[in-house]
Amino acid sequence: MLLDTWFSSGLLPLTARGWPNLDQDFKRFYPLSVMETGYDILGLWVSRMASLSKHLTGEGPVRRVLLHGMVCDGHGKKMTKSLGNVIDPIHVVNGVTMDQLHQVSSEHHERGLLTQEQLDRAHQGQRLLSPMVFRHAVPMLFACHCLKTK
Repeated sequence: MLLDTWFSSGLLPLTARGWPNLDQDFKRFYPLSVMETGYDILGLWVSRMASLSKHLTGEGPVRRVLLHGMVCDGHGKKMTKSLGNVIDPIHVVNGVTMDQLHQVSSEHHERGLLTQEQLDRAHQGQRLLSPMVFRHAVPMLFACHCLKTK
């Protein structure tokens, strides 16, 4: 039996405690105390999990949800591998030239991960960085920019 990822993930708080057997162990540990997650999946996963749990048990899956911040790029976009806007830790440790940064972005574009517009925006943002800034301060720069834009 194959279940949709979001649906089956929504079952986790229930099945981890032995559902559908509502024994003493289930009653002792359900609902869970806390769940830590990002706001970006509230509608995709957390709300489905809450609805499913409420429907099947009469209670929500957790007592408290803690939302963590998101690391964003210089344009305020969430950093993801699929967009190709993540910071490679090796670049942070060893430094990187502007040509190398452009090459990585161009490869993402060639593989279909970035549109031409996203590639142009990436190159524009990269030109704003000096190699020394990128080597030492980019993670903090992006995190601070993201916090200021929210």
